[in-house]
Amino acid sequence: MPECLQFKPIGFFKTRKKVKTYDLPRQPLVMGAPSLSELDYKKCDYIELEKDYLFEQALEKLDGFSRIWVIFLFHENNHWNPKIRPPRGEKNKIGVFASRSPYRPNPIGMSCVELIKIKGLRLYLADSDILNNTPILDIKPYIPFCDSFTDSKIGWLENIETTKYNISFSQESLDQISFLKNTFQVELEFFITSQLSYEPLNKDKKRLWIHEEHAFLGYKTWLVKFRVNETSKEIFILKINSGYSSKDLAPGTIDKYQDKISHRIFIEKFGHDNMK
Repeated sequence: MPECLQFKPIGFFKTRKKVKTYDLPRQPLVMGAPSLSELDYKKCDYIELEKDYLFEQALEKLDGFSRIWVIFLFHENNHWNPKIRPPRGEKNKIGVFASRSPYRPNPIGMSCVELIKIKGLRLYLADSDILNNTPILDIKPYIPFCDSFTDSKIGWLENIETTKYNISFSQESLDQISFLKNTFQVELEFFITSQLSYEPLNKDKKRLWIHEEHAFLGYKTWLVKFRVNETSKEIFILKINSGYSSKDLAPGTIDKYQDKISHRIFIEKFGHDNMK
C-alpha cells in the first residue's frame, strides 16, 4: 500500500453501557429504539471532543441538525479480510468493500446517529453502534436531500426484507428481560430482535440449539427459548433461561465469567429449566 497517513482523533466516544463488539447493532438507524428528549440527554452516550483545538467554534450551527455522520476508527480490530460473511442474507462470502464489516484494510467506520444535544465539547447521541473509547476522526451533518437516495440499488441486500420475521414476547419473557436489564445490565431485547428477525434458524451464524417444537438462542451464558412459525414468518419468545446447569451453579464451582451470582438470583426469582 502507499505511504501511511497520520490522523489525530478529535475526540472519543463514551458510553456507560458495558457491551462487546457482538452486542452492538449492525447499523444505528435500524435499532428501533425511541429517541430521547433533551430532558434525558444526561442518560445518553456522547462524544467528548478534545480541548484546546477551537472545537467549540467548529461546532457552531451543528445543533440545528437532527442527525450527524460520525467517522471513527475500529480501534479493536488488528487485521482485515478481503472477503467476509454477512450477518444475514447472502450465504456465500462477499467482498469487504460490498459490506459494512469492520474488518477493512483501513479500519475506518461511519455511523449516522441522532444528535440529542450539544453542551460544551460534548455531543449527546441516541443509541449507536460504536464501542466505548472509540477514537473519533470527524463529524459531519446528515443532510437528507444530499445523503438519501431512495431509488438506489442495494445489490445482494435486495431480497432480505422479504424474509423478515415478526417477533412477539410472552409476558414472562418480558418480565425476565426487564429484570436482567435493570438488575444486572444484561441487554437482551435488541440482541433478540437483531438475531431472530432474519434467518432465525441459521446455525452457521448464531448459537442455536434446535428442538422439535422450540429452539434456544445463546447470548453469553443465557439462553433465549423461542418458537418459530415458518408459515406466518413469526417468532414467539417463550422465556429466558440460565445457560448453567444446577451442577454448574453449585457452591465452590469455578466462575469463569464472574456472572454466576446473577444466574443464582435470576433462578431464585424465576425458576430453572435449563435446556428443556
